[in-house]
Amino acid sequence: MARARLALTSLILLIPLSQTAQGPNQHENWVGLSAVTLTLLIGIGVLVAVTRGWRPRWLGFATSLFDVSVVSAALASFLLVGPPHLAVNSRTTFEVYFLAIGATCLRYDRRICLITGLVATAQFGAIAWFTAHHWDLNSPAFAPYPYGYFSPIGTVGRLILMIVATLLSMTIVNRNERLRVLSTHDALTSLYNRAYFAERLREELLRASRYGHPLTVAILDLDHFKRVNDELGHVAGDVALQAVAQLLHGEMRRTDTVARYGGEEFAIIFPDTSSADALAMLERVRRAFHTRPIVVPRVTQPIHLTFSGGIASTPDDGTEFDALISCADARLLAAKNAGRDRLIGAGDSAGS
Repeated sequence: MARARLALTSLILLIPLSQTAQGPNQHENWVGLSAVTLTLLIGIGVLVAVTRGWRPRWLGFATSLFDVSVVSAALASFLLVGPPHLAVNSRTTFEVYFLAIGATCLRYDRRICLITGLVATAQFGAIAWFTAHHWDLNSPAFAPYPYGYFSPIGTVGRLILMIVATLLSMTIVNRNERLRVLSTHDALTSLYNRAYFAERLREELLRASRYGHPLTVAILDLDHFKRVNDELGHVAGDVALQAVAQLLHGEMRRTDTVARYGGEEFAIIFPDTSSADALAMLERVRRAFHTRPIVVPRVTQPIHLTFSGGIASTPDDGTEFDALISCADARLLAAKNAGRDRLIGAGDSAGS
């Protein structure tokens, strides 16, 4: 996002550069050149900071609000360096509002879109109100009106267009969120899917390596689950998988990532968690399976399920994606061979 902002700002810089000190828009071009240059310098600073790992949660709000505020500051400065008509009738600077508002959809956060659009609308509305109440913009003193007559209806239309641009950005974010859910979640269980799990694990591995924190991965497999499908039908199997997913998701922390790894297999990422701590959490879940039978509609007897699991942690079991997954998978196989309904982690030969 920082690179995109920098590229767009560089393109906008071409507008005042190509027209500075030329034609009737001289004041507007010089102010625009100053505003875009300031934005470009701050954009470079943000890019450097982000590249070095500085990414506070409020950065998206701050940079988006800064973008529209620079446009408002440029329009307000026309009241000092040029005819007041420029503040309300600008044909170059005002349009940058729409670019700044539209760019907020790249943040994938409706709040940023809404707040940025409302702030931009309020700022321009305040500038227009102040200008109209301090100058008689359509008086003969400003003839021949090189920047056009002031039209209250036209100004209201601009404000409406800014609100429409805000709603459009929010709509794009809503659509992207739905597509994101479809591409990252399993349709049956609503857990994350295998592709997202792999993406997330690679990100957590980089973070664990950078800060020296432990990272644990677990792969779980339901024991004898094929019997459920064969004896009770696939509908019962689907209900059972949904119940298992709900139980796993409910027992894990908000920072953990729970995914359906494939079939009746599930995978969990435990950030900043040692192998022993992850094992303790999963043992609690394993015991909960024994006390929470799954009730399936139109099936007289509840389903009792157990699971086996393999656990691997950084750095002892590897620091790369393939090494960690292979280790957890091998321990899962060992848990199966040792009699199922057990977990095997580092230093475990037979599991619990």
